[in-house]
Amino acid sequence: MQSNQEDQVDKSPPRYGVFTYETPDVFDGKTISQFAERYFRENNIEPVDATMAMQGDPGNYADAILSVETNMFGMKLPATILSRYKIEIKFATPSEDNSSNSGRSSSDSDNGNGHDSSGGNGNGHDSSGGNGNGHENGENGNGHENGDSSNGNSETSFDSLRNMTKRRVRGDPNAVRHRNLLRTVWLELLKRHTADLGIDPHLVYYDLGETLYSLQPIKFPKKWHTKEGSYEIQMLSNPDYFPTLKFTSITFMSTGKVYLGDFEREINYDLSMIDAEMRRFLEIATSQVALFTPDEHVVYPGGKSYLLQPEKYGFSTDDVADLPGGTYVGIGSQKSIRYIEGPNGRHHANAAVLIDSKKTPFHKVQTVLEKAYELDLVNDQGEIRSRFASTNGVDAARFDKHFKGLYVEEISEINTENAEDFNPNWNKAFMRIDGIDTTADSTTKTIIANNGEEFTLQRYWREIKSRELL
Repeated sequence: MQSNQEDQVDKSPPRYGVFTYETPDVFDGKTISQFAERYFRENNIEPVDATMAMQGDPGNYADAILSVETNMFGMKLPATILSRYKIEIKFATPSEDNSSNSGRSSSDSDNGNGHDSSGGNGNGHDSSGGNGNGHENGENGNGHENGDSSNGNSETSFDSLRNMTKRRVRGDPNAVRHRNLLRTVWLELLKRHTADLGIDPHLVYYDLGETLYSLQPIKFPKKWHTKEGSYEIQMLSNPDYFPTLKFTSITFMSTGKVYLGDFEREINYDLSMIDAEMRRFLEIATSQVALFTPDEHVVYPGGKSYLLQPEKYGFSTDDVADLPGGTYVGIGSQKSIRYIEGPNGRHHANAAVLIDSKKTPFHKVQTVLEKAYELDLVNDQGEIRSRFASTNGVDAARFDKHFKGLYVEEISEINTENAEDFNPNWNKAFMRIDGIDTTADSTTKTIIANNGEEFTLQRYWREIKSRELL
């Protein structure tokens, strides 16, 4: 007897592991979840809750304190009103004829007599050295404290009065040197007249330019008041303070207030309504240590600064790698002020400083001859190597490739006839190398000095600079 083929079909539910389920055509109209509940109940199986990762609601704080490494540092800004001032610093050079040019001159021309002779600190990155920041108060017997005069009524005559804060400075080396000049003036002012200003020097913030902020209003002496409504003090020079100048003039003008902690003035979708003054103040305030410790830091525009003594800040000699050709890797940082949310949650603004580390190659502080030796352009006797020599004595193109564009400061020999008048920290030439003149001869090459007189290079350096060319 032949069996029916349908009777031989296995209708038992398929098995997958330990779980047996029926195909949908036998669910009797029940959903799969209903079928699963019935199956668990009939087989005495107790289901358990699913295990999911813990997740808080969006915007909530974590259950525990988290340690996060970041290069952004928040700042607490109490509601404070700061006073803002504009500063003008002018240099007056002495007049050759004290009977003429008496009083104030409106000329801003550079006569070359010490305008760039603060001595600077060199900063180690532009082949310059020395700081020359001596400060001694002098008495000139004219009845003015410290030998200074106020209100611009100086009885001394001068050749020109140059506004140094409005001077256009190009190039990082010149910008660093220019700040050195203004820093010297500012520190001398605080030394001579802190009591007159009635301020705590730690409560003022100066950008070594035209802007000054103070946490308390400055009480200028009435004798400093000018007809224009500003305040001016003239500080006479002495052997330790710009000896090649007649005096330095500092003028203060009040330019308004800054509302520290008021973010509504700083954050606005309408860009025309934004007042960025608080941000500018924070940029200056967070740069004060670097700006006023020139032996340890050098500051460049754009928030960049580099360490001159990195070992003081935990770096080792391995971190400052020497590079070929008289260069090395400088360690520094670049900072900027940002507004972020926090610490009170969403929509609560807070100021923070963002700091990024930087490593940049710099030229070592060394003489031009030492650098030429490291570049293997000269031998240990300072003689040009034969492969770089030419019919004119030197292959100028080879030297220009390595030296053109570098800034150098003079370290020439002292003229012994004027040795008693020589001050190594002042009136140093600071110049940019533009190339090598293979036809130059110091005994015949002539230049025109600022007074219009023609000099040979040798005579100019001997008589005007009191130095003897090597």
